[in-house]
Amino acid sequence: MIEKLLKILVAGGMSLFLISGLSAQVIPTNVWTDFYGSASSYNGGAIPIGSVINAYDPQGMLCGSDTVENAGQYGFLPVYGDDATTSSVDEGAELGDLIDFTINGRLAVKHGPDSSIWTGLDIPKEVNLSASATISMELISSPISQYVSPKDTVKYSVTVKNTGQGIDYYTIRGVSSNGWIVRPQFGFSYALPNGTTMIQFDLLIPALIFEDTSDVVIFRVSSGIDTSIYVEDSVKTYVVLTDAPEAPEAVPTGFDLHQNYPNPFNPSTTISYTLPVKAEVTLGIFNLLGQRVAAYDLGSQSAGNHLFRFSGESLSTGIYFYRLSAGEVSAVKKMILMK
Repeated sequence: MIEKLLKILVAGGMSLFLISGLSAQVIPTNVWTDFYGSASSYNGGAIPIGSVINAYDPQGMLCGSDTVENAGQYGFLPVYGDDATTSSVDEGAELGDLIDFTINGRLAVKHGPDSSIWTGLDIPKEVNLSASATISMELISSPISQYVSPKDTVKYSVTVKNTGQGIDYYTIRGVSSNGWIVRPQFGFSYALPNGTTMIQFDLLIPALIFEDTSDVVIFRVSSGIDTSIYVEDSVKTYVVLTDAPEAPEAVPTGFDLHQNYPNPFNPSTTISYTLPVKAEVTLGIFNLLGQRVAAYDLGSQSAGNHLFRFSGESLSTGIYFYRLSAGEVSAVKKMILMK
């Protein structure tokens, strides 16, 4: 279970509520009051789709959460009350409590028309909200070029950093220079302030390719809150019609996972490996406790030599293990992150 930690930061007279984990852990009980807003705003405009609305009792207990599905509106958001039968556990609000709300982690101003007093009655209360935050982002790592075959589906991953004030979330779009299908990841990728997140897209290689060729995908990762805030880059894909490279000495004779370079590293390193045949490839990163801290589905890859650029930006200094699986085989090696 992901642990949740409520942090209340005060800066310039304004409180900022953050949750260390984006899947808010609300404890449902048998009593609640529904809240909703029909005209709520963020940064002066309608609350964008995907925004996270959280509700807290006076003790800072998270007792309700909602994700905006219609711009400018939220709810119905059930704000749960404390269960009187569990005296040792505080699940939520009590009668007469004044409920506070956040939008994407930023403390919201409550505009009514109803009060935010918790009643425990099944009577919806309209409390429109507003909040603001600076929106900015940074490109941390772009995908590296891959060698593929016709009919392959290539998975590319991009890592971005939220350098703004509140929770932000991202979408990705790409355009192929050959007009091939670029399939973006479904849904949003969320990141806390100063946190990173990974977002992916697939490039579908056509079946009817009759000579070696290449393609360039220009991709853009945009903020879900303000689409005018984005980062852009490109990645090149090489399509080869044979698994045999031109240089005889480069012909792969077996599955091999090489030592990452550099090692130790900070914060990025290259993981290289050799595939004897075409295979579905996955990569997992583990800490010393055996807990997986990152996972990558690299898709179907051709026989040959491959590279993967790994960023440990979000990890702390320590020893990690990386396990590469290709079809029915896998291998594990150790790497050291030093910050």
